Amino acid sequence: MGSSGRSASMLGRAVLGELLRPPQELSVAEAILTARCMQREGFRYPRLEAVRRAWKKPSTPVGALVGAEPLSLEEAQKHGYRYRINPQPPPAEDADVLEERYLETLTEERQRAYSEALAPSKSDVAQLELFDGMTVEAATTGCVAFARAALFSSARDFLRWYYIPQGIWRLGRADPENDPAVQAAGKQYVAGMRSAGYKVDGPFQATRTAAERFGLGWQQPSAEECAMAAADAEWQARSRLHEVLDDQRLQDAADWVTTHLGELEQLRDLQHDAMKRALQIIGSGGDHRWA
Repeated sequence: MGSSGRSASMLGRAVLGELLRPPQELSVAEAILTARCMQREGFRYPRLEAVRRAWKKPSTPVGALVGAEPLSLEEAQKHGYRYRINPQPPPAEDADVLEERYLETLTEERQRAYSEALAPSKSDVAQLELFDGMTVEAATTGCVAFARAALFSSARDFLRWYYIPQGIWRLGRADPENDPAVQAAGKQYVAGMRSAGYKVDGPFQATRTAAERFGLGWQQPSAEECAMAAADAEWQARSRLHEVLDDQRLQDAADWVTTHLGELEQLRDLQHDAMKRALQIIGSGGDHRWA
């Protein structure tokens, strides 16, 4: 691959990384707009409460990347391993729990009306066939569709923004950890952690060790837990383990990324425009007026 090809591949991967880790403000704004719409239909939207309470927690990537996000020093110092070792969010941030509790206060007829207001069962749908043959769809009417269209212009554009990057990720190698470059980064991480006093073989074992040592649950992390997490974050960053792993994972998708760089840049621009709208929505005070 020539220098121009390498540059295009590197740019494409950078754009893809941005799309796979969207700003949390987009979820917040979508919830605000959905709540406004649901209020007009005579309902609360408990998921907004969960989003608002969870806002500013450690961000996680969408789709297949969930759970693979590098541990940042900020997260480590503030939360320790709490968001790593607990598979479920704390009750006050669990949207499913809050919504279920609210629905229990409604009659069966109102429960059906709630679901219909969110996404009508007979709604027209927008469809998108991905390059790997998978077809995804979303309702074009209802409060969720209204919110997404307000941010992304249309239900189909939302599908493109959300699913195309995930489809590219699925093209990647299934066993990138066996690559020599990944092995070398892993050895640097392990050596660094051991120099800090933690005998672990990788970030996932570090998380398991933290769970055994500091317990599960949502209690305030101890100073010892935060110290271990901070060392973990430091050596993940210094070894560049996640960056090298992602780079090798995307080797098999490199040609697609380079060939479709223009489309990826369009999706990034779509995300940037949606972000501008999201900040306006959040800045209007909607995040506390519609709970």
